[in-house]
Amino acid sequence: MREALRRTGRFEGEIAMLTRSGSTVIVDAAINVLRNAAGEPIGTISGLRNITERRAAEQALQRSEERLWLIAETVPVGIVVLDLSGHIVSANSSAAQIMGPDVTGRHYDDPGFEITDFAGNPLSPEQRPFRQVLGGGLPVKDSELAIRKSNGQRVYLSVSSAPIVGANGELDGVVAAWEDVTGRRELEERYLHAQKMESLGRLAGGVAHDFNNLLTVINGYSKILLDEPALTVLQRGRLDQIAKVGEGAKEVCQQLLAFSRKQSQCRWW
Repeated sequence: MREALRRTGRFEGEIAMLTRSGSTVIVDAAINVLRNAAGEPIGTISGLRNITERRAAEQALQRSEERLWLIAETVPVGIVVLDLSGHIVSANSSAAQIMGPDVTGRHYDDPGFEITDFAGNPLSPEQRPFRQVLGGGLPVKDSELAIRKSNGQRVYLSVSSAPIVGANGELDGVVAAWEDVTGRRELEERYLHAQKMESLGRLAGGVAHDFNNLLTVINGYSKILLDEPALTVLQRGRLDQIAKVGEGAKEVCQQLLAFSRKQSQCRWW
């Protein structure tokens, strides 16, 4: 301050002042040097405004924002803030891990995202959480979206979005939480596949058992008839064919039973 007054004869800025009671206050000061006709300094004129409470409130707000951002950086969920135009203006590290380091600045409707539902059906802008929040002004929870990362990998997300309301009560943006459920979805698909294979195995086992019971009768009577001495050559040849087909069918039954046992022993995890 003294250097500014010496060089320019004017100082504007914040300074700390000690009061008579011994407390320190922060003031917004504007100080001008007064000079006589000869240009010599003869005093100063000052305008002081106590901004101690405002500065304390600003510091408290800054600490609160830092704590909130620290929480956002700690949670394993991607958190992004979008402006009213739909551009991502900030993203935590989890969002960058989910979508790639270039996520900030991209538009929610970027064609590169290739947004679809979990079944792969494209979603119109009106079906997407950002547009739904803007349209209704209310939170939208647990929307299921599939998005392509910048490296080409397909990611399945559970998205919850909410409006950001400014001090004037007007909508100021949208905050969204992205939970990567790709691993959980893959696990669910494996489980469903295992269930289907287990059902197929039970069906195959039931058919094989029933078919094997029929073959036991057919093969048994074929052997009894082949032991008859009065058979003609033609009859014996036909019975041989029946016996051979029966043995072949028996092998098929054994394969079905083996498949059934394998599927019943299979686990999806």
